Amino acid sequence: LDCLKENHNKVSAPCFARLRKREKLDVILPENDYSLMSKCAAVIQKYCSNDNKQNVISCLRHNINQDVMPNVCRRILYHRLMVLNSGKNKSSREISDDT
Repeated sequence: LDCLKENHNKVSAPCFARLRKREKLDVILPENDYSLMSKCAAVIQKYCSNDNKQNVISCLRHNINQDVMPNVCRRILYHRLMVLNSGKNKSSREISDDT
């Protein structure tokens, strides 16, 4: 999935739409997000182990500037936060897919 997400501009419109749905699901249910949970495991264990699994993204966001956060985790988190906020502003590709 990560490869498809990174190359979203090269996939067909139906595939892109399915990727967007999956990304939104990953934000709602972060415990099912393999990339987030594996790449951010050390930070989650250190700072978020007492939090509810659904609050992992919020916890990571609050600890984003910790030295122990790997850059790959930070990149994944930034992307998940963009997805979380994308409901307010649709991209031009999404708008054209809706019509």
